Amino acid sequence: MVKKNGDLRPTSNARPPLKKIHRKIVDTIFRRVYYPTYLMGGIPSDQAAGCIRHYEENARKHSGKAIVIGADIKTFYPSIPISNVRRIWSSLFGFSPEVTDLLTELVTYKGEVPQGWAPSSYLANLALWDVEPAVVDWFENRGWTYTRWIDDITISNRNFAGPRGKKVAIAKIYGMLLSRSFRPNRKKHELMTSGSRQKIMGRNVVAPSPTVTKDERAVVRAMVRNLRRDKMTLDVGAYRVRSQTVLGEIGRLKRFHPQLSAKLRAEVLG
Repeated sequence: MVKKNGDLRPTSNARPPLKKIHRKIVDTIFRRVYYPTYLMGGIPSDQAAGCIRHYEENARKHSGKAIVIGADIKTFYPSIPISNVRRIWSSLFGFSPEVTDLLTELVTYKGEVPQGWAPSSYLANLALWDVEPAVVDWFENRGWTYTRWIDDITISNRNFAGPRGKKVAIAKIYGMLLSRSFRPNRKKHELMTSGSRQKIMGRNVVAPSPTVTKDERAVVRAMVRNLRRDKMTLDVGAYRVRSQTVLGEIGRLKRFHPQLSAKLRAEVLG
């Protein structure tokens, strides 16, 4: 798995017998939980409740704001305390000590929550279950929008926040994380104001609706141009494979730039 900065994110893969148990844990326990709408990543959307969980929707919630602040949790999965996992089973779900012990053993490895195991993204979303709701209410009562994409917390406000407002907001997030033994990644702290570049999940959010970056659009245009240039020199099979790749990239533009997407698609298929 690749991080946003391009580095490889270490993941692990459970063996088939354990994978089957993990799937049962997900289907019989985690899939029956109502997850707050501010949790945006690693869990399915709730179409019935009108809750869309997607990186594009996460960006949309913070578009057109006067100020956007991003905070990252350092080495999130490995740093989820075993005591936190146990608290999820015993206090949130109300399981007995025996069941709590068994489930904790099944979803952890060498004292950690392994990234890549089926239950892990659910545990990550529930890692702050007992402190996060009050913090979200605190922000919303002051005009802030709060979302969390696994280990990336974003808050935004239509009104500009002065130096003290920013400091208090950041301290509120850091205080929540430290209360559950998580460390904020201060190197990835971002503070973006209107009039400057605002980017979330690889999307520009300065305008009222998020857009794909200018550089990304230029790359897709170049892919289409090069494909058309090479069309006569490629055999049928090679052209089909390459055109499908280009059409996939064009499809990524459709949600935010439907006219450009339609134009480029017509150039490939024409």
